[in-house]
Amino acid sequence: MRWVTFATVGSGVLAYVVVFIAATTLTADRFTEFIVLWSLCFAVIASLQGFMRTTSAGVRRAGAQQGRPIIDANDNGIDDAEELVISSGPLGLTVIEDRTADEILAGRERTVPDPFPTSPNEPGARPVVAALWAGTLVTALTAAASPLWAPVLLVGMAQPLATLLFAVSAGLVVLQAALAGLLSGTGRWQAFGWLISAEAAARLLVVIVAACFGDIVSGLMYAAIAGAIVTPIMLFATPAGRACRKLRTDLPMPQFLLVALAATGRSAIPSALIAGAPALLRFLQPDIEPLVLGNLMLALTMVRGAMLTPVTSFQNALTAYFHERQHRGIAALLVPTIWVVALGLPVSALLWFLGPILLQLFGPTYSLSGEAILLLSLGAAATAMLYITSAAVRAHHNYRADTAGWSVALLTTVAVLLVVADPLTATTTALLTGALAGVITQLATGMRDGITPVTPHPSPSPEPAKYLSH
Repeated sequence: MRWVTFATVGSGVLAYVVVFIAATTLTADRFTEFIVLWSLCFAVIASLQGFMRTTSAGVRRAGAQQGRPIIDANDNGIDDAEELVISSGPLGLTVIEDRTADEILAGRERTVPDPFPTSPNEPGARPVVAALWAGTLVTALTAAASPLWAPVLLVGMAQPLATLLFAVSAGLVVLQAALAGLLSGTGRWQAFGWLISAEAAARLLVVIVAACFGDIVSGLMYAAIAGAIVTPIMLFATPAGRACRKLRTDLPMPQFLLVALAATGRSAIPSALIAGAPALLRFLQPDIEPLVLGNLMLALTMVRGAMLTPVTSFQNALTAYFHERQHRGIAALLVPTIWVVALGLPVSALLWFLGPILLQLFGPTYSLSGEAILLLSLGAAATAMLYITSAAVRAHHNYRADTAGWSVALLTTVAVLLVVADPLTATTTALLTGALAGVITQLATGMRDGITPVTPHPSPSPEPAKYLSH
C-alpha cells in the first residue's frame, strides 16, 4: 500500500506548491487575500475530519456485524481499513500513517464505549444521504451568515461570487468527508488515494491557469470548488463510488448525525487554531495591514511546515507509545519533550538568522524581522508539544482533557489577539501562549486514566475472501 502514502504525500506537496506559486506571483499584500481564503477552505476540510472518522468507524462496525469480508492487499493478516489511518496536517491536509499490529491492538483497547446503543431492527444510516442533507444545510447557513464574515475575509475579491463559491464548496466538502470515510472504512485505499490526489491536482491546475492567464487570487475562488467537484464525479462515475452509495453504518440516522456533529465540533477546535490561523487573525484584527499579514502568514506557513509535519504524521504512533507507558504517568513525556526541545530550539535559532533571507527570495515585498520569525518558530514548537501532550492524554482515555487542552489553546489565542493592539506582537504572542496554555491544561487534567477501556465490536476475521474490487 505504499502508493497510498505516495498519493497522500503528493497531495501535501501540491498544496505547498500552490502556496509557493501564490507567494512568488503575488506581492505580500495580495498574498494576504490568497492565504486567508486558502486557510478558510482548509479549516473547513480539517473540521470535517470528524464526520469522516465517524463514517469510517460506523461502516467498519456494520461490516463486522454482517460478516463482510476484509481487504488485505499486502497479505499481512491485517484489515486494510484498520492498518491505515487519517489525521490532519499543518495545512489541514490528510495524512496517511501505517499502523503496526501492536498499534492497532492499543487502539482497540482505547475504544470509547458507544453512547448510543442501537436496536438490531433499526436500519443504519446511509452516510451519503446524511452528507447530502448536511451539506445542503452547511451551504445555506454559510451563505446566510456571509454578512458577518465575507466583508472581512474576502477583501479584494468579488464578494457575492466568492461567497457563493465558498458556500457551495463547504457543502461539497461534507460529501467528500462522507465518501472518504466510506472508502477508508471499507479498505478501498486505492480509490481513497485517487480521491485526494485528484482533488489536490484539480485545485493546483486551476491556480496554475489563473497564475498564467489572469489573477491567481480570483483563480483561488474557482480552485476552492474545483477540488470539491471531484467528489460527486467519483461518487457517481466510478465503481467504488457507486458501491459506497449503498453502504450503511451501524447507527440509525438521528444517532449517526449526533455522533458526527460532536466529532466535527471536536475537530473544528484544532482546525481553527492550525489550518484556520490566517483567517482567524484576519477576522479578529480586521484593521491589520495586508502587507504585515502577508509576511506573517508566509513565515508562519514555512515554520509550521518544518515543525509540525513530522509530529502530525506520527500521531497514532505517539498514542501507542504513551499507551505502553501509562504506568510512568507524566514521566513518559520526557523523551518526546527532549526531542521537541532538541530540534525546536536549534531550528528556531537558525530561522532567526536565515528566515529574513528566505522570505526575501519570494520577492522584494516580503520582509520580516528575525525576532518575529524566532517567536513564530517557538510558537510552532510549542504547538508540536501540544500535539504530543494530546496523544498522551488520549492514551490515558481522557478525551475530554484532550478537547479541553485544544479549547484553552484556541481561547487563549483569541483573547491575546483581541487584547493586544499591535498585530505583529499579538500574532507571535498569541500563537506561543495559546499553545503553551493548551499543553499546561492537558498535563494538569489528562495524565490520569479516564474512560475505562472496553472491548470493541469484533473485527472481521482475516480468513474470508477479500473484496473483489477496490
